[in-house]
Amino acid sequence: MTRFRRITSDPERLNGQPCIRNLRRTVRRVLEALATHPDRDALRREYPELEDEEIRQALGDAAAALEDRLLDLPRSARGSCPIFRWRSARPQTRHRDHGLS
Repeated sequence: MTRFRRITSDPERLNGQPCIRNLRRTVRRVLEALATHPDRDALRREYPELEDEEIRQALGDAAAALEDRLLDLPRSARGSCPIFRWRSARPQTRHRDHGLS
């Protein structure tokens, strides 16, 4: 069973790009529309055939296609990185009101 059942891919249609419900509406186009429309109501007016579940699945499919990678930095690089210097230089005190360090 497919994780995103409304996302389809057919080698004979749009070079196999992931599409919404076998339509000629690619996941990429949905993501671009989400990025350019200020809110979901504007998106629905422009693309009335899209359902909320399809938008959610397009976002999920795009996120699943990305690969999380952890890079192991050599010690020499850690010394030149400002965030490592900041973390090691700041005192470890607790914030009075929130218990944050």
